[in-house]
Amino acid sequence: MSNQFLPKIRQSNSRNLPFGVVVVLLLAAFFMRVFLLDAQSLWWDEGISLHLATVSWGEIIANRAANIHPPLYFFLLKLWVGLAGISPFSARYLSVLASFLQVPLIFKLVKHWWGQGAALLAVWLMVFFPPSVIYGQETRVYAILPLVYLVLLFYADIGRSQSISRRYWLGLGVAEWIGLHLHYLTLFLVLYVGGWIFVYLYRRRDWAGMRQWVWVQTGVGLASLPWALTVVYHWVFAEEAVNVGRFLAEPVAFSFLLSQVWLFHLTGLAGTLGRPFGRVLAVLVLGVVSLLLVERLARRVTRGKTLSMAAHWLIPLSSALVVWAIRPFSHPRYISIFVPGFILLLIWLVWPHSKNTYTFEWSPRLLAVVPVLVIFVWADMLYFFDPSVAKDDLRGVAGYLESVTGPDDLIFVPDTNWVLDFEYHGQGQLVMPFLNKAGLWERMANVTADSDRAYALRYETTLFDWQNQVPFMLEQAGSLVRVQEFEDLAVAEYALHRPIEKPVMSPVFGRFGGVELHGVWLEQDAPADTAVTLALQWQLVAPVSDNLNISVRLLDIDGWPLATKDDMLLDYEGRPTAYWATGQTVTTYHILPLLPGTPPLSYQLAITVYVPDGESIRVIDGIDLAGQVVGPQMVLGNVVLKRPFGITSSPYPITDPFPPLPVPVPVADGLLLLAAAPNRQTVGEGDTLFVGLRWQATRSNLPNLQPALGLKTDRGIIAVADGMPALGRYPTNFWQVDEIVVEHRSLVIPPQAEGTAELVVMLADTIIPLGKTVEITAESRTFSPPVILNPLNVQFGDVMRLIGYELPGTTIKAGEPVEVTLYWEALTTGTAVDYTVFTHLLAEDGRLIGQHDSPPLNGTRPTRSLVAGEYLTDPHLVTFKESNYTGIARIGVGLYDPTSGERLLTEDGLDVFLLPIQLTVQP
Repeated sequence: MSNQFLPKIRQSNSRNLPFGVVVVLLLAAFFMRVFLLDAQSLWWDEGISLHLATVSWGEIIANRAANIHPPLYFFLLKLWVGLAGISPFSARYLSVLASFLQVPLIFKLVKHWWGQGAALLAVWLMVFFPPSVIYGQETRVYAILPLVYLVLLFYADIGRSQSISRRYWLGLGVAEWIGLHLHYLTLFLVLYVGGWIFVYLYRRRDWAGMRQWVWVQTGVGLASLPWALTVVYHWVFAEEAVNVGRFLAEPVAFSFLLSQVWLFHLTGLAGTLGRPFGRVLAVLVLGVVSLLLVERLARRVTRGKTLSMAAHWLIPLSSALVVWAIRPFSHPRYISIFVPGFILLLIWLVWPHSKNTYTFEWSPRLLAVVPVLVIFVWADMLYFFDPSVAKDDLRGVAGYLESVTGPDDLIFVPDTNWVLDFEYHGQGQLVMPFLNKAGLWERMANVTADSDRAYALRYETTLFDWQNQVPFMLEQAGSLVRVQEFEDLAVAEYALHRPIEKPVMSPVFGRFGGVELHGVWLEQDAPADTAVTLALQWQLVAPVSDNLNISVRLLDIDGWPLATKDDMLLDYEGRPTAYWATGQTVTTYHILPLLPGTPPLSYQLAITVYVPDGESIRVIDGIDLAGQVVGPQMVLGNVVLKRPFGITSSPYPITDPFPPLPVPVPVADGLLLLAAAPNRQTVGEGDTLFVGLRWQATRSNLPNLQPALGLKTDRGIIAVADGMPALGRYPTNFWQVDEIVVEHRSLVIPPQAEGTAELVVMLADTIIPLGKTVEITAESRTFSPPVILNPLNVQFGDVMRLIGYELPGTTIKAGEPVEVTLYWEALTTGTAVDYTVFTHLLAEDGRLIGQHDSPPLNGTRPTRSLVAGEYLTDPHLVTFKESNYTGIARIGVGLYDPTSGERLLTEDGLDVFLLPIQLTVQP
């Protein structure tokens, strides 16, 4: 579109506007930006801004040098709070002024292009424009950035004129330099505007102007060089800032990105994509804008200007794609610099630009603004009055802390979160740990040396303590007492028993794929109603493509897990194992909450390493220092729990596995049964039914009571678990008054039992029904021997006889599973031990190259469920452990006790029977 067209447009709308109308609109715009300015708390980033505004100039530069954001805004804010004072209201007022200045600047720019009527409509829209209103109430740079956009766009328009003064070039250079030192995203705008001006100069062959352009860009580059060199010099720290959280963020789908960007232009809020009303309005506005855009492009006279206005908005905006590609979790506010481009394009599309089409175009184009204003006002109402979109309530947190803290109390806040420095006015000491700075453990030991209570500010998600070091340190030095919730925030209170100490690792070895475990530290003497902490030292010895997780378990002496906690393995920057560098050593910190009522005894701590695979997991077997497979679970060592601390209700996020009985059951004088929870409602013959029990002592000096748990049918008591509680390790005469004790007992379902069975508690001659039942299903049994191609007669103890086998052939392919079918005859009804059948593939030298271990019929027919004289057809799928092995192989068969590992012997005294067949493994 030629420059000559612009004066004609201005002439067609040259009626003077009433001064009062302009003043009223400006006052309305100002009111929208100061309305409830101080109503919401400061949030994390505003705390950073205020902190930097209160430190020295050198500290600002040093802080920003280790970051990706330039320092100019913080210089301006420092000057501002020096004049206006330090408070949320005064600090935000600088953004109010910047946001308000957007309105007259848009007015002037639109009036310059299309006349006063279009400018008036632009002001109407800017009064309620949510990105301008919302970010005009934050102590951040995002209200100033649109000013840079508008100024540079104004310079780009002037650059098309035939004569350009030196004052123009000086102003352009200053505007570019200011923008580059306000936010790094301005670089994309500077490149676009500079390219736009250069193209115009080149098209009219203005060689002098091009030389001036080169001088200006060179000057801006040289003037920006100090900051550029500072960033390069501190690039390691800047790269850390860029990478924070990136490794766990899912890639942003392009459709989602476009929807998010579009809704941000209309609402200024990041969460409106999940609101149906907002989505409907956004789609409606998109449809209206699209129709108007198509109509403008269809006309030759408006096509060029339409393309240029769209380019002014969309080309710089496309830089957001670069930002989201690098940091998928980036907030949409980063593109606030470009949102005025949408208002300018909208004004161009809806305003009639010819008197000849005034009556035809005016009415429908004005109606097109209605849905835009509706969504603007709707978003403003959400921001001001909907608590779900409010900033984090750190002011409420500060008020709570002021009411509970004393002069000796510590308040731990996340690194870089300075908000409480300005919102909290209590007596407690604010502590920022600076997790990535050297001397962390010494600092924390000194800080906690004279305190017996600490509070920790928690966020639902945080980018600064990926490994939960602060909770680990406080739990290691004390006990979590309570957690006070504040929407997405929480304050955790800890009773400190001792100063924080750095864990001293004990050597250990376990290899899990490409990751090795080299060190372990286990907390001892933790109160039994709190949590156990542990630290693990890992090293990546070979690249892995999976993000490994671990499951930490507290095991009773029978292997029953009393507590379980799953964590992803992350380094201090939040990198999962797939992003660790080969040779990198990482210490991870874990907290294992204990179920209230866990007896104060000695237990084992074990871990399982696994990879999440959809709704299931893929366990990685551990390998010890000798190269032997230790299986899916590796025991780290023993921990001893001491008596409970006395916490009345658990502050840990634990799901209670024992729903209480409708009414507590008195079992003896001073002993109540509060809960009885079977682990399943349907069991089969030979199955083990585990039942969790929760007891309470209601008086002191209990005798050594030994209540038994039983399973009763119409045939009488069919199964009993007796003895002292906690597997005989915590007798009732050790219990204190009001102490809660949880334990588990196992009931083995005998063969040939079926029907409904009820749980009962028995003490002396008293049988107390608990109102809990389970269904016992009968097994289908075969008492006729099957037809066998390869008969055998090999007896294992007095448990089972191997009467035959079948194989698909004598030649197998390396690495492929081998189907082996074993035929058994049961010799005993209801064995005392649940034996496991092993089927081993052995190399010619006898080493193990493949196996399949399982109770008969893949665990569906445990030996405890068998009846003497019945026959079993038992399939096993043997998988290779050495997939590249070729040569002669044999198959060894046997049974063993999975608890002790002891094997049953044949009549010849052997603990394994080799099938009388030789296999050939071919590549």
